[in-house]
Amino acid sequence: MKWIALLCILFISSQNQDNYDNEFKVFVKLTNLKSDEGKLSVSIYNDPKTFPKTTGMLEEKIVEDFRDGECTLSFTGLKPGTYAVAGLHDENGDGKMNFNLIGIPKEGYCFSNNVMPKLRAAKWDESKFILKDSNIHIEIEMKY
Repeated sequence: MKWIALLCILFISSQNQDNYDNEFKVFVKLTNLKSDEGKLSVSIYNDPKTFPKTTGMLEEKIVEDFRDGECTLSFTGLKPGTYAVAGLHDENGDGKMNFNLIGIPKEGYCFSNNVMPKLRAAKWDESKFILKDSNIHIEIEMKY
């Protein structure tokens, strides 16, 4: 009977360890920030239906302290899967993307894979990346 209890404990322990080991980080380095003013809003998505909307993201990070045209942040506790990142340099700090009279963004934005479509937001298939079995580092250039 003691053997069965010991085997159960070892099995449960190994299952918990496997679950912990299957969580990873995505490190995101934003470059080409034209100023240190305002806030950065960086979101990670795991659902193509919500990308790149302002709701439905898996997690959003707001960064107010960045310098020298760069910022690095991380998303933790992620399971293997397909993800995409979208970012906004909200220079005036009003919490939204500002556009000019003809609909062109007045503030910086970016998408994973450095997608830069003309006259539309990036699409999931262009921006997605796969998180498999280790942490990953991505670098995204802010566009203005």
